Amino acid sequence: MKTLTTTNQRVQFFISYGDQCARDNKYKRLKRLEDDLLSKGQYITELFPRKQWQLLDEIVYNTSANGICKIGTDTLSTKVGVSARTISTFNRKLEATGQYIIGRLRNSKTNCGKLVYVDVLHPNFKEIMRECFLLSANQIAELIAEQEEPT
Repeated sequence: MKTLTTTNQRVQFFISYGDQCARDNKYKRLKRLEDDLLSKGQYITELFPRKQWQLLDEIVYNTSANGICKIGTDTLSTKVGVSARTISTFNRKLEATGQYIIGRLRNSKTNCGKLVYVDVLHPNFKEIMRECFLLSANQIAELIAEQEEPT
C-alpha cells in the first residue's frame, strides 16, 4: 500500500477542531473493533497482546474525538513503554483490521515524520482524507478496498 503523507497544519486543524477525547467513546470504539474481529473469528486479545493492547488503547483514545491523531514513534514508545519494533508490529496488525489508516507527516526534507492515525469508521473520515491527504472520493474508495483485500 502507498504511504499517505500530509502536512502538520492540515492535521492540526482536525485535532484542534471539534470534541475532546473521551473514555466513553474509546470503550465504544474498542467494543466495535472487538465485535468486528469476533465476526471474522479473531480475538482482540490474541491479535493485540499485552504491550500492543496498551498501544491500541492509546491510539483509540486519541482518535476518539476527531477521528485523527498524530504522534511520533519515539513519543509513543516512551509513553507506553515499548520498543519501536513493537510499534511497527502493532501498526501492521492495526492496518490489517481495516478500521484504521496510518499515514505520515511530511518533513521538510523527507517523508519520515510523525505517524498519523485515521479512524475509518469515524464520521469525519471522508472529510479528513479529502482535506488532510488531498484524496478524491474515488481515491478514498480505492484505498478502503485495497485495505480490505486479504493479504
